Amino acid sequence: MRKTKKQKIRAGLLSLALVFTLTGCGHEQAKKAVTKTTKVKKQTTTTAQEKPKNTKAFKAVKTAIRIYKEHPKYSQAKRMQEGYIDCSAYVWKCWKAAGISFGESSYAPTAAEIARWCEENHCLISEEKAKNHLEPGDLIFYANKRGNNGRFKNIAHVSIYIGNGKMLHADGAPPAYGNPWYRKVAAVGRPAR
Repeated sequence: MRKTKKQKIRAGLLSLALVFTLTGCGHEQAKKAVTKTTKVKKQTTTTAQEKPKNTKAFKAVKTAIRIYKEHPKYSQAKRMQEGYIDCSAYVWKCWKAAGISFGESSYAPTAAEIARWCEENHCLISEEKAKNHLEPGDLIFYANKRGNNGRFKNIAHVSIYIGNGKMLHADGAPPAYGNPWYRKVAAVGRPAR
C-alpha cells in the first residue's frame, strides 16, 4: 500500500516524538517540537510551462497530461481498452486526439512503427537538434536495452516530451514523468511542425 504525503509526514513526526521520548526529552518538549514541525509553511515554486509551438502539439500534450491524471493500468494485451495503456498506445492516443494517428485510425502501432511513420512523413529530427531543443509534443524513441529486436531502428519504447525537461511515458507501468534522456535514444519525431 502506498502512503500519501500526509501519512509519510505523520509517520515521520511520530518517529520524531519517539526519538525525543527515548532520548530523555520530556513529553511537553516533544509535543512542542512536533507542533512546531507541523506548522512549517509549505513552500511552492511555480515555473512557466513550456508551450507547444502549434495547436496539434498543444492538444497532444494536454491529452498526455489528462491520461496521466486518469492513472490507467499498464497492459500490452489490453492497451486499447478503456483504463489500460502501454507506451505506444499512450502516445498514439495523445496524438490521435490532435488529429494524427500514425496511419492507424483504430489501433495503436508499435513504437517502432510510429517511428517508421515519422521517417516516411519527414517528421524525424536529428538527435543533435533534439538534444539542444526538444519541443513539447516531440516523441522520443528508445533503443532496445539488449540485443536487436528486429524492429525499425531497434526501437522498443516511446515517450512524449511535455516541456520543461520532462517527458511522460508508460515503461512497464502506468504513465509517469521522467527525464527524456534516461536511456539510449534511437530517434526523435516531431509529428506536427
